[in-house]
Amino acid sequence: MSKSPDPTRDELFAEPLTQPELFTFSESVAGVFPDMINRSVPGYATVVAMTGVLAAQHARPDSTIYDLGCSWGASLLSAARKIDYPSCQLIGIDNSEAMLKRARLNFQEQLSDQRVVLQEAISWTLNWKTPVWLF
Repeated sequence: MSKSPDPTRDELFAEPLTQPELFTFSESVAGVFPDMINRSVPGYATVVAMTGVLAAQHARPDSTIYDLGCSWGASLLSAARKIDYPSCQLIGIDNSEAMLKRARLNFQEQLSDQRVVLQEAISWTLNWKTPVWLF
């Protein structure tokens, strides 16, 4: 009996794309993104962990912290876990609704934090009235 393929394992691009410009962060890409990013970016887990450390070191009360291209929200989650200021707002921006959907689920499962807002890039407006940190 053969094993079923792991639906979270990235095998989407085992064969080269015939038209690479057609790549999008679709639902199928979003579904395997953690595997994809961890295998393709050396030290990704360390970068995500250090993002939280840096955010905590530099955040101040009433800061707004933006994660542009937040995908599943890993860096934002790391920052939310490390920042102790309840008045900080953490905003995740992405142009892929599929990624934002996964980020919302990720936050629901791992961390209930009212400071976190996830938005589509098209509807996003930068708040220049408060300090801004980009990670």
